[in-house]
Amino acid sequence: MDYDTFGTALDSVLILAAALLCGLHLWFSAAMASVQKLGGQMSTLAEEHPPMQYYLKQKNRLRITAVAEVISFTALLTLAAYLLIFAKGWAHHWNIWLTLLLPAGVSLTAALLLDGCARGLGRKQAELVAGKSLGLVKLVAVLSLPVYGIYEGMDCLAGGKRPAKERVTEEDILHLVNAGNENGVIEEQQREMINNIFEFDDIPISDVMTHRKELVAIDVEMAIADVVKLAQDEKYSRMPVYQDNIDNIIGVLNAKDLLGLIGRQDISGYGVRYFMREALFVPETAKCDDVLSEMSRQKAQMAIVVDEYGGTAGVVCMEDILEEIVGNIQDEYDEEEAEVHRVTDSLYLINGHADPEETLPLLGHELPADMEFDTMSGFVVDLLGYIPEARENPSVQWENIRFTVLNMEENWISRIKAEILPEQTAEEQPETK
Repeated sequence: MDYDTFGTALDSVLILAAALLCGLHLWFSAAMASVQKLGGQMSTLAEEHPPMQYYLKQKNRLRITAVAEVISFTALLTLAAYLLIFAKGWAHHWNIWLTLLLPAGVSLTAALLLDGCARGLGRKQAELVAGKSLGLVKLVAVLSLPVYGIYEGMDCLAGGKRPAKERVTEEDILHLVNAGNENGVIEEQQREMINNIFEFDDIPISDVMTHRKELVAIDVEMAIADVVKLAQDEKYSRMPVYQDNIDNIIGVLNAKDLLGLIGRQDISGYGVRYFMREALFVPETAKCDDVLSEMSRQKAQMAIVVDEYGGTAGVVCMEDILEEIVGNIQDEYDEEEAEVHRVTDSLYLINGHADPEETLPLLGHELPADMEFDTMSGFVVDLLGYIPEARENPSVQWENIRFTVLNMEENWISRIKAEILPEQTAEEQPETK
């Protein structure tokens, strides 16, 4: 074989090797993208296809393997480009900087372009790609063992600790719970409770508290006989005690402490301060889990929620917080009152406290993403554009629903009527009247 024939054969081998490298890199990158896309779903797939458990067991190692593969691909492609340049004799005619930098630039560009294509392919057909690529992934993992060993050694020298087990993410758990619910293994109530636990640390206490507008509080100067009567009438086990005004809460009164007064003829000598206990104060921005921990630590069943100015925003009880996990807790004094009462298929009576996100779907609509309201009262006031007067009963139309204010309590709408209008009628109706 003469030199020209050998050179041509070498050129073909180098080009073929470069194409093969690009193909393998594209395939491996697509596999890694598919694993990332599947996330928590991989657990379910692994149950159906046991070989895919490899992705779960080797999650940490595969991250390092992916880095090693990119480095190896770039290095080998650069080497192939250098060999091709010298085999063709181009190096004798090119500037030395062009000879040195061009192969590296071509390799990096190829890596970026192939990664982009691979991610799109891997994410679009995640299950298929992950299943078909298992053999290649295992092969690359074996070839990258030296790199993985070096990484582990350097990590140990730097003081790092090798994790005993792969971490299970919140997403993994929630996916398993939802899958169990769909298969009938986990009941709906259990699923909701588990989901509530994960959301618990994100809920501000202001979403749970009883607003100051609804508080039943005791003036520290109130006669003890009146306090006893108030406790009997309201059936609350604990009530905040204030001095001068509701923004100056100085303690909490436990109704149980008043039991000793029952049967006594003269109780006028006792004052509220005698029975009052120290109050726990928490900011309205605090999260439910932090408040629950603090209440448990201080053995407090009630906490006073204060706003940014130090005023009283509301109160929260241990029961209110626990209800965020287990759902509504009905005691012997709670009266079951529906926040939305359906009169007919097109007529509803709504409590002003009702949550728009739960109420509007009953009327055939969803709360728009750009509208944030905690109560239907706030929602309707926003639609009206003003706060109605006490004896005023204005109406406002939104979509095909006409809301009418039925009752006002100070500056708050306590009762609303919602009428679902036929489409033709809805188009003819003005927005407000």
